[in-house]
Amino acid sequence: MQEQRNGGRLRGEDIRLLLKEHFQCDYTLNDVYDLLKALAMSWISSRSRHPKQDIQTQEDFKKFSSPRWFFSGLVSEKKY
Repeated sequence: MQEQRNGGRLRGEDIRLLLKEHFQCDYTLNDVYDLLKALAMSWISSRSRHPKQDIQTQEDFKKFSSPRWFFSGLVSEKKY
């Protein structure tokens, strides 16, 4: 289902439609949330990826960019 959505998060309504299509079960939206809770499903999810994002460019940025805290003035020399 996520492949067809081209990004974004899977919503309760999406799951309700999936259950109806694949299992011929009619659930209300509240029933879907109750089912997910009973299955100990978590709503914690990662941020969705943009279709045009370039993983290699992001990794290069992480390797070669200076840390922000270094320039933020938060680093101070110890004065004794």
